[in-house]
Amino acid sequence: MSPSPPARLFYLILDGLGDEPSSELGNRTPLACARTPHLDKLAREGEAYLLDLRDQEGTAATHIGQFALLGLDPWHGIPRRGPVEAAGAGLSLEDGDVALRGNFATITEEQEILDRRAGRIRRGTLELAKSLDHLNLGDGITLRVRSATEHRLAILLRGPGLSPAISGNDPMSLQGSKTFPLPVGPLDESRAAAFTASKLRKAIACAGEILRDHPVNVERRQAGLVPASGILVRQPGQHIELPTFREKYGLRSLCIAADRTVLGVSRLVGISTFTRSEFTANVDTDLGKKFETALHYLGRGDLDVVLLHVKATDILGHDRKPAAKAAYLETIDAHLGAMLRRLSLGAAVAVASDHSTSSTTGNHIKNPVPALAWATGLRASGVKSFSEEELCRHGCPVLRGSSFFRRLAGCVWGR
Repeated sequence: MSPSPPARLFYLILDGLGDEPSSELGNRTPLACARTPHLDKLAREGEAYLLDLRDQEGTAATHIGQFALLGLDPWHGIPRRGPVEAAGAGLSLEDGDVALRGNFATITEEQEILDRRAGRIRRGTLELAKSLDHLNLGDGITLRVRSATEHRLAILLRGPGLSPAISGNDPMSLQGSKTFPLPVGPLDESRAAAFTASKLRKAIACAGEILRDHPVNVERRQAGLVPASGILVRQPGQHIELPTFREKYGLRSLCIAADRTVLGVSRLVGISTFTRSEFTANVDTDLGKKFETALHYLGRGDLDVVLLHVKATDILGHDRKPAAKAAYLETIDAHLGAMLRRLSLGAAVAVASDHSTSSTTGNHIKNPVPALAWATGLRASGVKSFSEEELCRHGCPVLRGSSFFRRLAGCVWGR
């Protein structure tokens, strides 16, 4: 008798998958409205769940959910978003560094914020970030900047005497007739916090001066596009030592993604990453190539887990496009079906999400997200479809934190 093939897991993570009913879709969610026969079949034949991946404060955020999906509880020593963004953008943190998450934004000379995302700028961001990198802020403090996903930035203050106990300047939304950056200040009475806040204020002011007439922005204005004329920053943090995924579960793994936050989460727990220029973390990403890449690595035999992250489901939610989100889910399902027909024996499949994103409000919401696990030996859930409403109606279990991945490790590898 030939030995059975080693157990492998294809782990599909659909960012912002969960949603709420939309009047545009007849009071159904995009997932309920979409025709997804392959997701439905996996949920029906495997186990279906609802996941609550919020932290102890009830926050539903990408990096919190991503850590939880990898089996790390979001309420135990998870880094803030700044260090995660830095890791994803290729900035290695040293002891004492303070990292922040940032955006390129359209800010007038009067400091009014016209667009928090500078029109979701995608071209020219490398050049803009490079113009700010290595800025000398005095007193031995240097600014490090890397372009992240689209308009996003990884920002790092490096030097002696720094503290993460500072506030950012990002108001997070545009409210009323005019919105202005928030004041940056210390969050405690320490000298280090006051010092760090002063250096961040200087960095923000210098960035505005440098970006205002940068050639990329001159070209954007000439093309009728809004300029990336300033930066908004938030969520400062410092390096935290985390157990690696291999140490915790004994599994060899690879993450295929384009979103820098997701890449950062993977790198911080020692998961290898794969990305390429065709993977855009938006609706124009090459889904076919992504699934082909996952299939290739699953077939090599030297990996236990291959994660494939898709960001566009979240983007379409944030852009308040429920019909487009439903249509994109149908496209994902078609690629998944083609891949399932080619998966070899011994492969298990899991589908999950890091959080829910409302395509009505454009915001993250606290609703549990649908998830499924499909593998040999699992008891069939019997649900009719893979949707929020059906899983709730059927009474599928609600799992908290890292419970979903621990369940996967148990049913696929007996761990």
